[in-house]
Amino acid sequence: MSEISPEEKKIRDGLRSPMIEALDGEGITVKSLAKLLKKELKATQIKPFLGPKGRIVYTDPLAALEIQQKARQDAHKLRGDYIERHEVSGLITVDTGINRDDDQ
Repeated sequence: MSEISPEEKKIRDGLRSPMIEALDGEGITVKSLAKLLKKELKATQIKPFLGPKGRIVYTDPLAALEIQQKARQDAHKLRGDYIERHEVSGLITVDTGINRDDDQ
């Protein structure tokens, strides 16, 4: 493993926010989040329903689609796959360099 330069270390340290430091300190690292995300993408659920004679019967494990979809959306956000949109409103003045008085 190669040594990083003092300049690169300074840049890396500057990118770390107090929130990231606190999360890492509690074991909530990028690696642990990736493992949890992978688990959520494969989430299943078992649903109960009333069967014969009013007895509760449970389904085989089913895909937990809502959890899987939210996990997929989180993954896309973390990867930066979504384009952020910002609305801007207000008056914009553009100088075209054309003087209307000259047109007449």
